[in-house]
Amino acid sequence: MKKNRKLVNQAKNLSANELHHFLLNSNVNPSINYTFEISYASQLSNSFQQQIMDLFELNMKTLYEQSKDGYNRNDKYQELFSDQSRYLLILSSSHIIAYAHFRFDMDYGRHVLYLYELQVNMNYQGQGLGQWIMEQMKILCRKTQMLKIVLTVQKMNQKAIDFYIEKCRFQIDSTDSNDADSSSVIDVIFTVKNLSTNDHLKINFITMITSLFQHTSTENLHLHVIGDIDSHHFVEQTLSTLQYNQQIDKLNIDDLTTTYQHLISPLIHHFSSSHTYYKDPLFFLSPFLHRILPENITRVIMLDIDLRFDDDIQHLYKLFDQFNQSQIIGIARENQPVYRHLLWSYRQENPHTQIGNPPPDGTTGFNSGVLLLDLSKIRQSILFNSYLENASLIQHLIHRYHFHHPHLGDQDFYTLLSFEHRDIFFILPCYWNRQVCTWWKGKGYDDVWETYFNCNNDQKISLYHGNCNTPIPEQRILEKLEL
Repeated sequence: MKKNRKLVNQAKNLSANELHHFLLNSNVNPSINYTFEISYASQLSNSFQQQIMDLFELNMKTLYEQSKDGYNRNDKYQELFSDQSRYLLILSSSHIIAYAHFRFDMDYGRHVLYLYELQVNMNYQGQGLGQWIMEQMKILCRKTQMLKIVLTVQKMNQKAIDFYIEKCRFQIDSTDSNDADSSSVIDVIFTVKNLSTNDHLKINFITMITSLFQHTSTENLHLHVIGDIDSHHFVEQTLSTLQYNQQIDKLNIDDLTTTYQHLISPLIHHFSSSHTYYKDPLFFLSPFLHRILPENITRVIMLDIDLRFDDDIQHLYKLFDQFNQSQIIGIARENQPVYRHLLWSYRQENPHTQIGNPPPDGTTGFNSGVLLLDLSKIRQSILFNSYLENASLIQHLIHRYHFHHPHLGDQDFYTLLSFEHRDIFFILPCYWNRQVCTWWKGKGYDDVWETYFNCNNDQKISLYHGNCNTPIPEQRILEKLEL
């Protein structure tokens, strides 16, 4: 994986002129009657940006509007003109008549040229421009040592599917999470370690995955698992037994730890305290998933394995649509007065603070057993990424809030950020992470215990979380009969 990522980074660092020379110097480059140029998105003039957007909407807007997710112009603009975007432009009298929008990226551990768009003005279609552009993409793929060209097509766009399969000799890629249609696929990721040798973890995983499949069609899921080799093997065996036939994206925990060690280490230092259990990098990967997963994955649900679904995960996924413009992470409140306790010193100095107070008005702190990560927004968030890259910013917040003994991994990081940047978090309803641990009950907070712990009076719970090894309540007989 490290070698593949190195090749991607090398390709990203090539200038537009260097990419252009690859095409000019190719002996297999067919001729066209128009001029062409390579450009970074950041180098495009305002006029060219507008022409690119206009051509996309002319060709594709109606198809997008007919799809399940609809068309969001702002999201498309951000995708088209990302800093990572490269363009092959076909010009006639300084007007764009066709273009390819592409990037160099990691796709499920593979180093690929990812073709985001190929658009040809309808007045110039039928002249072979599309096939010519694809030949140029193949040249760039070879010259930059990418493994393959990857692209996605909407199922309703039969004309495009026929073009790529029949004329360009593309094949459907079984490892592609979208499989030519991203509208119904939910990316779900979880982390596992020592799963093959720990019976308690085995039971947790089997409970989580069987309940997930019980309520959601496996055709709507694309699973990603971060773990060690033996755990991967156990997951594969279990999923095979459950007749899950989709491709599984397996990410090696040791490789990821090595790649992101320089970023993970400060989080481990600040948020594991004296608890050796939470010093494992496994508990600090969620803040980096926007870098670990390929850019064509824009949203992902991350789950602990000590969960049980009592509802369809599609209902949880739909909460992404309720995020406002500033919200990038969906996360539920902690159901115990953990942070009230950890912030005792700060609360003593600031008796009127809402930090550490219970719902609905308090900044309670978070539990990261269920995360909705809008990867596109996180990738673009200068604020969020600045905390990952500059440990002194974290240290400043720790000092300001006297947050000196955190020990619960990534959720402590998210909790600390919420003290200053509450607006980047979407608060998940408690019934989508109903934590059942009662460790803090009877430890000095009885007067406020219920205000933290109560969730819907335990009615209509969608997802139970058996945190701190707490047994999850049995399903009611009525619920069993309804399934």
